[in-house]
Amino acid sequence: MKSPLPSNSSVKTTKGHPRRLGKRLSAAVITAGVVVAFMVLSPVKAAEPALPYDFAQLQQMQKAMGALQDFYNLIISMHQVAGDPEKAAILQMNQIEIIYRRKGQPDKAIATFRQVLKDTSNPTIRNAAYMKLTDALKRGGKEDEALTVLQQALKDNLARVK
Repeated sequence: MKSPLPSNSSVKTTKGHPRRLGKRLSAAVITAGVVVAFMVLSPVKAAEPALPYDFAQLQQMQKAMGALQDFYNLIISMHQVAGDPEKAAILQMNQIEIIYRRKGQPDKAIATFRQVLKDTSNPTIRNAAYMKLTDALKRGGKEDEALTVLQQALKDNLARVK
């Protein structure tokens, strides 16, 4: 008896019957066979009608999805900040300012920003410190001092451009 498989087939045969199929069949062929068998053997079910949602439920789901997206974005940004000392320093200055403001001690935030300006020559961190210092001074009603700080920041930046 002649084998039903083509002679150039990679399937080994013994007396016209397939001997080993295992690794010779591609995953796609196996998957297709499983899908076809499932479709043939499974009873056909009618599609269930969509559940009616009211507008408030849809808005609530949309808000939840927005919150999840915001949380995901926060995780991504925190990962980026953790790997960048400049971004980390700026975030830390923001947190320091928030904490001192909540404690009713804005002068300590101002002192921190002045210390940062003394401690670093990094232009990105210095510019952030200048801006944080200026904002804290303006909030404290010290607009003339804030203007002096901004003028110093501008002078520093122009000196770097030359």
